[in-house]
Amino acid sequence: MQKFDRALSEKLKIVSLVSIFLVLLNHVLPPHAGLRDAVLVMTRPNRVLFFGVAGFLFAFGLPFPKERLFQKWSDRARTLLVPYLLTIAVAKVCVAAYILLSPKSWLDESKVLSHIWNDGHLRWARLLSSEESHHLWFLEGLMFAVVVYGAALIFTRWNRAVHVALVAVSLICFYATPQVHIQAFLFFGVGTLLARRASLLTSAGPGDVWTGAIGVAWVGCVWGYLTMAEATKAGSAGHTLYLFLSCVGAVFLWLAIDRIPDGLRKVLVPFCPYVFPIYLIHIGILALIRRVVGKLFWGSFGWDLAGLFVVALLTAYASFLLARSIEIAFPSFAGLWFGGRGAARSRPSGQSNQSAVT
Repeated sequence: MQKFDRALSEKLKIVSLVSIFLVLLNHVLPPHAGLRDAVLVMTRPNRVLFFGVAGFLFAFGLPFPKERLFQKWSDRARTLLVPYLLTIAVAKVCVAAYILLSPKSWLDESKVLSHIWNDGHLRWARLLSSEESHHLWFLEGLMFAVVVYGAALIFTRWNRAVHVALVAVSLICFYATPQVHIQAFLFFGVGTLLARRASLLTSAGPGDVWTGAIGVAWVGCVWGYLTMAEATKAGSAGHTLYLFLSCVGAVFLWLAIDRIPDGLRKVLVPFCPYVFPIYLIHIGILALIRRVVGKLFWGSFGWDLAGLFVVALLTAYASFLLARSIEIAFPSFAGLWFGGRGAARSRPSGQSNQSAVT
């Protein structure tokens, strides 16, 4: 069986941290329309990184028997499904409490809560279908991919042709529908294929010049996509460029992470175990920080750009502090909610660990 490379394990932790920061940038939604559109496109590599890494970790050590697959499914139920359900439940409770305790003027200004609040009364039926946990589609897509790829690959005894065909089918589906869960399935599949050639991730990448060239190509693709007409974006040309810029951006970030100074790495490492908790709980914190702090920045392109990073950084740190506080106050519940991440993680760093988010 393949052994998990320690250096790769450490890099994947930084990759997951970069991915969650891209998610936070994506969710800030600054008022400037042009900046908002650019951010939404430039953060798309996070999907490739998140699902690709998840697929790689899931399939690493292939081929493995069905007994190990069942163990992996059991582990994912504990580390993905349980946190998913608990996050939805906690979010419903928090939204209900916010509505019942907040001043009427705040609620009147809220576009998100207007449909579940009516003149002082909470509409419980609509609360059940509200979308404050919409960001959890990442986990939905991941759990779906884990079940389908796992069953298909075990059933076909890890046949390479079937494996490639499954990824090809997901690529065809990507062109047929813009459904985000299809993107999850596609990028997860690419990650499982990389597990067949793990050396591609551990080998030395190109030098600084080529890495810079890939970065320039990524920015060029983003610019090209942003300047497309909406009708073109919805066609095959738009889908192709979208897919290409997502993958090129992911490759650039993968290579650029190797060039992070050691001093900065030491600052980032303590936050890595909390990527998943940050992902789960950041939405409410981001909404509050955006409402309070964002107002100090919004107004022009330059200030919107500064506010974008300030809000994202404050949200990341505040989410980290909240996760630590929950761990201290309710350690058993935190271990369950965060799926064993955070301070509850006790696995050796060289062991395969599903820790990425974004």
